[in-house]
Amino acid sequence: MPTEEIKIAFRLGVSGSMELDPCDTPALIEQLLDVMREVRNAVACSARDIALDGIVCMTRDCAEKETRKPSSEISAAKRCAEAALLRVISPLAEGADRAFAAAALKLKDEEDDPRCAIRLEVPMPFVQTDYEKTFSSKHSEDQPSSINRFHEFLARAEGRTFEMDGAVAPRDVRHDGYAAVGRTVVWNSDLLIAIWDPDGQNNGPGGTRDTVRFALRTGLPVLLVHPSGKKQPMWVKHWREIKAGKIQDSMMTMHTFVRQELLPPIAEEPEEGRVVRFLQRLLKVETDPLRAYLQEDDQLNRHFWRTHEANMKSLKYYSAKLCRYEMWERSKRDWRWLWKFWVRQELTTSPSSFAAQLSEKYQQRYRTSYLFMVLSGAFALSIACDALARHLSTWEIAAELAFLLIISSLWLANKIFRWHPRYVSYRLLAELLRAVECLRMTGRNPPGARLDQASEGRQRWVAWLYAAKVRAGEINPGVIDVARKEAIKTTLLKSLIDGQLNYHERRLKENRGAERVVGGVAAYFFLMTVIVVAVKLAIHLELLPITGEIEEKVSKVLAYLAVGLPILAAALFSMRTYEEFGILADQSGLMIEELDAIRKRVIEIDPEAPLSLQELGVETLGVARLIVEDVKGWAQVFKLKAVEG
Repeated sequence: MPTEEIKIAFRLGVSGSMELDPCDTPALIEQLLDVMREVRNAVACSARDIALDGIVCMTRDCAEKETRKPSSEISAAKRCAEAALLRVISPLAEGADRAFAAAALKLKDEEDDPRCAIRLEVPMPFVQTDYEKTFSSKHSEDQPSSINRFHEFLARAEGRTFEMDGAVAPRDVRHDGYAAVGRTVVWNSDLLIAIWDPDGQNNGPGGTRDTVRFALRTGLPVLLVHPSGKKQPMWVKHWREIKAGKIQDSMMTMHTFVRQELLPPIAEEPEEGRVVRFLQRLLKVETDPLRAYLQEDDQLNRHFWRTHEANMKSLKYYSAKLCRYEMWERSKRDWRWLWKFWVRQELTTSPSSFAAQLSEKYQQRYRTSYLFMVLSGAFALSIACDALARHLSTWEIAAELAFLLIISSLWLANKIFRWHPRYVSYRLLAELLRAVECLRMTGRNPPGARLDQASEGRQRWVAWLYAAKVRAGEINPGVIDVARKEAIKTTLLKSLIDGQLNYHERRLKENRGAERVVGGVAAYFFLMTVIVVAVKLAIHLELLPITGEIEEKVSKVLAYLAVGLPILAAALFSMRTYEEFGILADQSGLMIEELDAIRKRVIEIDPEAPLSLQELGVETLGVARLIVEDVKGWAQVFKLKAVEG
């Protein structure tokens, strides 16, 4: 999975007035051309810098730096730059939308730049035939010529159209359709170009004012371009800035913003100590988490590293049955399940599961290392306690040292190769990508360029890579009719919601069962310890008729039990605490409640109602947020562990 395969793309959306002065249109198109040139240059520079292995060029003219690099690096940069893409999102309404599309196509035709392609994509508020009926001669041209011009733009979009489920009549419902397509543009943009005069144009419901407000509320920056094309564009990140009329160097601000969005985050200094950093350099371990992910190839663990997962799966599987959370079904798989699971691991063939497979790989390594550290600690402690009663042989002392070396080696390996951070980061990435397809079907994306709140610190690369994958896609093509909404609804229910419900119901049963079984066995060992100590006291007080050689042998056995049973009880209590059976069960219980509520709302959605696609999108986004919050909460549990080994 080489770096060159990352598709570098940026999305420009538009919203604007349908009533433009024909005399101002040429000047407006020229100003939009300047804006797009700047954005395209920033995208091309970013793609080139990423291809140059993360070398960052913050100047506006990137050509100077290319002459200082070896020809092989320049060749790689050019290959990556050729793959760069500027996606232009326009509903092609009369007026500003078409001026924006015309500027993009003019830049593509007359000033073609091999470093960055330009692609037009068209979301429509209604099906195409209904949309064409809304074109009016008062907006610049008579209806037939306006429709012909619309068809010319559609031909250049090459089928990348998204016909939404709005209704033309009545008039208030039509405004809802315009508002919905405006929100769709925002959801699929990294920067919104608003061609609008806030002082002279008061849009009605669903107009540019509402779209700009929505964009700013979601954190999407807006470049405000005056419809006359004669005023300097205004960079806006808050609504109050529009009223203040604050003017700044918007072109330079925009260029910097595009670069910051597209370039991967700078890797933070690792928190490990000097010894760990020295060993990482000695072993040539990649410490940049993004590069480490891109260099991953082997997704499987064999045998040893799967010990923890095999045992935990077996424990949870049989605990759920013993506690009667599930029906006991006798089969060959019941008896040979542990052995088959431990020996063989089947690889999922779906490309989307790459991050999930890697997460499972490092989860196995991290938790297996913990399991063996606990076991080694228990054996070392047993030997140390035995040394209090008798003189140890050389082999016993060597065994104690070996167990201590196993603990330190596994702890050091986890620090050097960062098994736990990789496990958490890859799991977060996998869950983010899981909901992408369902969201794309509804014309939505999670705020891809604004997911930093889901990834903090050294996990910021996850948000960057996810955003890069979202940007590189395309708007969902096709017509959103009743049949398609039914299919989206079914996919949402069965593939996403029911899949999550089944997972959390199983996790709830397994963890509840494991908590009861492990806690019960640990308590049993502790009770046995109390009984053993009581028997020892009775023998010491001569309350039991045991004397001579028998007393000596019984006392020796009781001494070993008095040492071993507390160690086993402590190990089981430690495992129950570390594995967080109770917390994970409670978390799954909460997820089931939330998912059940979403499922009921989705079932009640009527696909025949206008704009019901928006309701499906809201619920899909709700599931995606739940998944991310579940992973974040689960990751925080492991961050708060007092014992790493």
